[in-house]
Amino acid sequence: MITDKKNLPLAIFTADCLSIFLSAPKVPAIALIHAGWRSSKDEITSKTIKQMQDRFNILPGDLYADFGPAIRNCCYEVGQDFRDIFSYGLIKREGRYYLDLSAVNRKQLLDSGVKKENIFDPLIIAEILSAFCPLSIIAIIIPQEYL
Repeated sequence: MITDKKNLPLAIFTADCLSIFLSAPKVPAIALIHAGWRSSKDEITSKTIKQMQDRFNILPGDLYADFGPAIRNCCYEVGQDFRDIFSYGLIKREGRYYLDLSAVNRKQLLDSGVKKENIFDPLIIAEILSAFCPLSIIAIIIPQEYL
């Protein structure tokens, strides 16, 4: 979801997928991305940045990215067929494969031109949160300039 409309909050539901909040304060415009393994494979983050460039003439270096809680390579076990899908963000530990959605999408951000210092990752693991709250995590962003 992408918008430059003021007073229009964006919201998504995630369980263990990664939510990514993009903001371009100079425009201003925002985007909210639901990055699961399938959409990450399809480079949803890179495509969203490209749409923001095309629609709002945004420079990727002016973007800020914030990650929500997500499952990480500590606990996101995947099949070995993922070796053919992801060249980055996949680790092998004790003969098993684990995917880090945050690492995959961080690379997409950097490859698209977002500055490393503009990427904020709270390092919160959704799997741990789900033990305390079995409901899906709700991610909502309303940037200050929209209030």
